[in-house]
Amino acid sequence: MNVDDFLDQELERLELVTGVLLPECECYCGTPMMPKWIRSVISVKFNKSCKIHDVYYESLIIDNEDADLIFLEHMKLQAGKSVYWKCVAYIMFLAVRIVQFFNRDFFNYHKL
Repeated sequence: MNVDDFLDQELERLELVTGVLLPECECYCGTPMMPKWIRSVISVKFNKSCKIHDVYYESLIIDNEDADLIFLEHMKLQAGKSVYWKCVAYIMFLAVRIVQFFNRDFFNYHKL
């Protein structure tokens, strides 16, 4: 089974288990704060991984740390042997973890 088929099956499984159905989109990667062209570039390679990651976050069936680790593994599968895309995958993983730190740990701890 190739990586795309695996990710399609995983997304279908998650949609059945969680009931979360995200709309079709060619640009799931990144945040709305990022320029559209950057989101488009990374989505060309990792859109399926990003969509699965979004389902995990939306459904809350696992904690975000586990969802992020699965996200990294899926991106590494999609990167294949490409060192460039593996580096991009690790950068995206680190960016997600940093955002999670500030959203959950830092801001919640420092609320007045």
